[in-house]
Amino acid sequence: MRALTSALRVLLLPVLVAVPLSMTVAVTAPPAQAEETGMLRVTSPVEGAIVYIDNELVGEAPITTYLSPGTHTVRVTADFYDPFVRRVNISRGRTTELTADLLPGTGTVEFIVEPPGATLTLNGRDTYPTPVRLRQLKPGTYRWHLEAPAHEPLDGEFEFQPGRNLLLVEQLESSSGRFVVTSRPEGAQVFLDGQLVGTTPVELEDVPPGVHQVLLDMKGYATMLRTVDTSDGSKGVVEVRLPEDGARLTVRTNRSDARIRLNGVQVGEGRSVRLPLLERGRYTLAVSAPDTPTVETRIEVPESGGAWWRARLGDDGGELKPFTPLTRSWYFWAGAGAVAAAGATGGVLAYNATIPDPIPPGDIVVELP
Repeated sequence: MRALTSALRVLLLPVLVAVPLSMTVAVTAPPAQAEETGMLRVTSPVEGAIVYIDNELVGEAPITTYLSPGTHTVRVTADFYDPFVRRVNISRGRTTELTADLLPGTGTVEFIVEPPGATLTLNGRDTYPTPVRLRQLKPGTYRWHLEAPAHEPLDGEFEFQPGRNLLLVEQLESSSGRFVVTSRPEGAQVFLDGQLVGTTPVELEDVPPGVHQVLLDMKGYATMLRTVDTSDGSKGVVEVRLPEDGARLTVRTNRSDARIRLNGVQVGEGRSVRLPLLERGRYTLAVSAPDTPTVETRIEVPESGGAWWRARLGDDGGELKPFTPLTRSWYFWAGAGAVAAAGATGGVLAYNATIPDPIPPGDIVVELP
């Protein structure tokens, strides 16, 4: 311990001797392993200049501090002067000196953002890639917005006054793995990739990146399907207003073990599947069964009414095509009309058979009590 104290005294002695008596030097406390670090001494002819090292405030110049070996960023600022920024290399057991000669300025606002390259938007209009130093701003309040792929956006504001230097260091939170599903009205069941994950509003964590299928179902409203791609690490977001109108989809197959999928989500199985109301739109309909090729096509679901499809699965590749149910055919209703007409005629004949013949002229009618 005595050897370490003596070594520090020898190391600090030249620094203390070199400083004029009228100047106070700030020296940070030595780390536990001082021999593994280097020293940095920052001075400036501008009184009250603020010193930042690696974007962290360390005090006013002049200042002496211990740093780990390697490259560090030093920033020195003062009102009505342009910021002074330098990168310095610190060596183990050595002292590095840096003098910040500040030049007069009119004030700046500097954004340093993690991750680098995040987009800055000021007052909803002007955009800049970060890091960025803004000059010649007019006095006033500014609203800022930061965003970057696969990260949560961030909003804030600052007040700028001429001659002042502002440094804003922000870190955007990663949105990878997050998934949010909301609906109006709330309370819809949410299925993510075929698995029930809750009722809206739903917030999920640790969802693997990729293409996901989201199904929302609520009694009295049309079922909705959404495809969300989070392959780039972005947050999955589904915000919908559940429609009350929709159409029913009917799929008939030639296999009892057939599986019916819409946009990759299994919605039923068997020889005949009739889905509840579906939102109007285009969907990918696929029908599969063990040991046979899958048949797949794009279908259009109307705003109301129904859509009917028949799937034939087989070793020859099968087929999937629309069909018109019997109750929707003109000949069905023509036949039904004929049957109804025949029934009506028979009814008339039967009714007429119950009517007695008219009384012949000249007969006497006697009414019995």
